[in-house]
Amino acid sequence: YLLPAILMSLESDRRVVIATCTKSLQDQLFERDLPALLEALGVTLAWTFVNVLLHVAFGTMFALILRQPWLKAKGVWRVLLIVPWAVPNYITALIWKGMFAGEYGAINSIQAELGLDRVSWFSSWATAFSANVATNTWLGFPFMMVVALGALESIPKELIDQFVTGPMSA
Repeated sequence: YLLPAILMSLESDRRVVIATCTKSLQDQLFERDLPALLEALGVTLAWTFVNVLLHVAFGTMFALILRQPWLKAKGVWRVLLIVPWAVPNYITALIWKGMFAGEYGAINSIQAELGLDRVSWFSSWATAFSANVATNTWLGFPFMMVVALGALESIPKELIDQFVTGPMSA
């Protein structure tokens, strides 16, 4: 008799805990903080869309350039373009943070040389988002380049030659 009674009390306690947690979560997310939730969702979607777009665009562009017959020292270029992927993310983040530094950062120095105003990169949402997207693109495009390069390398040369010359020339 004792074991079923203990199991029943544990089961009812678990239901109470789950009901309380669910109500608290509903209060937090949907009643009081809905605007904050929607803002976080929007930022997450924008971050994902922009980063995937830039990773794929730059990765594919560099992969196509590396496939060109006129490019000399392809091995050196491949190594140089993979370096951002090889450097630990923490080190890259510190380097880019220094580059975006307000007064003495490399980005602001280049802008000053071009006659543009200096930007306080981490003082507003839009500039901080842009700086972080640039850093993340630098970290992520090498992976996409390797994927695209692998896909391009797997295309048979005969198929490429036929596409370049056209089916009507045969």
